[in-house]
Amino acid sequence: MSKKVRTVSRARIAGFAATFIFLGLVVGGVLGLGGAALVGATGISKVDLPPLVAPTTPAPVVESDDAPAPQPTQTADPVEPTINTSSDDVSPGERFLLSGAFPTSAVGENLQVEVKEGGGSWDDFPIQTQTRDGGIFRTELYTSRTGEREFRVKNTVTGETTPSVKVEIG
Repeated sequence: MSKKVRTVSRARIAGFAATFIFLGLVVGGVLGLGGAALVGATGISKVDLPPLVAPTTPAPVVESDDAPAPQPTQTADPVEPTINTSSDDVSPGERFLLSGAFPTSAVGENLQVEVKEGGGSWDDFPIQTQTRDGGIFRTELYTSRTGEREFRVKNTVTGETTPSVKVEIG
């Protein structure tokens, strides 16, 4: 082969290589940015849930013999469970809090979050928590399903439920 032909072929190969590299960078950049935007828009990137906290065991109560006799108590109206939400209008995948109390419940009783869509029945939402001191509870949840959803919390030990709260997703 002549020297001129080899020079032309090397130049042509180098041109093809440079074009291929440039197009690869452009296509990779477009796909990478588009994929990142898609992941960000769907809320998939925000999947880090709060750490699970191990339940604490209450200290044993030691009763003494010289304790005063209990005084008769007045019968008060029963205290109803309560529930609150941090927001009643959230974006799909956005976190929000449910908090409240089961005032007559002991520490560590299991609670199940329930959800209702439209006129349907109550279904278990995949979040459980426990009562803390004073029967209070607090849990963080999110969903990507849009529309108005109704939430409540059920004490699985007593069967007692909170009133419901409505949250608009979307």
